[in-house]
Amino acid sequence: MALELPDEIWVSVFDYLEPKSVANLSLTSFRWHKLSRAHLYRELHWHWGSIPRYRIAQHMITLFRYPHLLKYVQEVEIYSKESRLGANHSHVISWPKEQLDYKLLKRALLDTVKGTGVPDQRAWQEAIENKDPYAYVALLLPNPPNLRSLKLDYSFVAMGGWPGLMLTHLTSSQIVDSRFEGAFNRLEVLDYGSNVPDLIYDHFKRDLNLLPDPRPEEFLGLFRLKGLKHLGVWLRWSNVMFEASPGTHWNLAQLQTLVLVRSRMGEAAVPKILQLTKSLRSLHLGLVYRNDDLVFDNPVQYVRDGLMMLIGQLEHLSIDFHYPSRFDGDYGTADEWQKRFDHLHAFLKSFTKLKTLELPIEMLLGFKDLSQQNMSGLLPKSLEKLALRDDLMALVPESFDSTEFGEWKENSMFECVQRFLKLPDQALQVPHLKQIVIRLGKGYGPLLFQHFEIELLSCTELTKDYGILVQGRAGHMTPGYWTNHALRDIDEEAGDYDKNGWDEFYCVGSSTHTPRWFDLFGCS
Repeated sequence: MALELPDEIWVSVFDYLEPKSVANLSLTSFRWHKLSRAHLYRELHWHWGSIPRYRIAQHMITLFRYPHLLKYVQEVEIYSKESRLGANHSHVISWPKEQLDYKLLKRALLDTVKGTGVPDQRAWQEAIENKDPYAYVALLLPNPPNLRSLKLDYSFVAMGGWPGLMLTHLTSSQIVDSRFEGAFNRLEVLDYGSNVPDLIYDHFKRDLNLLPDPRPEEFLGLFRLKGLKHLGVWLRWSNVMFEASPGTHWNLAQLQTLVLVRSRMGEAAVPKILQLTKSLRSLHLGLVYRNDDLVFDNPVQYVRDGLMMLIGQLEHLSIDFHYPSRFDGDYGTADEWQKRFDHLHAFLKSFTKLKTLELPIEMLLGFKDLSQQNMSGLLPKSLEKLALRDDLMALVPESFDSTEFGEWKENSMFECVQRFLKLPDQALQVPHLKQIVIRLGKGYGPLLFQHFEIELLSCTELTKDYGILVQGRAGHMTPGYWTNHALRDIDEEAGDYDKNGWDEFYCVGSSTHTPRWFDLFGCS
């Protein structure tokens, strides 16, 4: 009787078996072999930096040769760990021998171009002829009818934006073949490039400057997916228009997670997009500024106004601002920078449901009287975890080196945390607080450059004295530790810690790790 169960149920049962057991079953009969292969294709996880492109193409050939496998594909995940667009991001699939297989794949991809009716078909056809792996993956995506999770490397955004263009078309109600009309209807998780590297690295800035400007239509479809619950995106488009327009239907009301990474959309778009998110519980807001974006005369409150729309619902919030380096030009006085953040002072205390918070320390405390700051009265009572980022370290004007104004550094951030924990009413202000992280950028180098001893900044001692885990972490300034769990668990990327509770990468005096000079600047 059990053998009469539908194939779909048996494929689900295989989830509870060890891989070796599934492999053994596949050898017993044709049916079990067929079902075990279907189980194998439920989750397609490809490392874009190590697996050869033609191997990925061979998997695609299998799917098109046995189209019944497509209905089992539920997850597609393609990431790399490279910070260079030129590294392992080849535009060409090198095909060894299987020319007949290539013809089958080419025919299936051309059929997808025709069946979807995607615009600019000549460009897609040329990409197929040129064996562009990014276009190949984009043309695979409309075929699995039950796709629930799609996670793509940042290079897909940079190298033509093919998947984004396909998403936009398939949400435009202009599909030629009805078999593609249900594409992405079941998609719940979408990550479109949120693993983009730090902009602090000069080699990545150079790579970015060589890229063509993104096409606006590349990103429209991301915000029109009806069933999407968790969205992460490297939003390179700088002219986002979220006002309602004829034929445009934004579907953001069901979103629970929104991760906007290194976004060029501009502050004015922040309230426009956030007012559409009625169910949002977790937000990472990452904004990239250029010199001509900075407004000092009359600072506007777009970021504050947008966040205030979520005051009664947000549980997890992380923010990062990337401003032009002070070496890119002379901009802003200390007073002007202070005014830029004044309107943000203490407003987060009103977020009564907030459990985790990560933000630049300047946004919380400004630039004045660093030696007196202690965060008192600034945090919501519901807070459980806090991370203070050093996004603006080495980016603010040198004029801040004065008695009144200052630049936050490791020692001043640590001392601020120490003063806060020593407050007699600290436990009353944040009774649920369990963890504080001082988050440092990997590219700025280790404590070697500071004129103080690491033993004087013992996070371990603070943890022991106050019962709250205090850590100093160094690494890539990725999206927030706790706002990105639905896409990938960044919190697990933390390194090892020395006896003082600091990331060993950051401590030259560590007994287990001495950084190499090219490591210190993120060039490894």
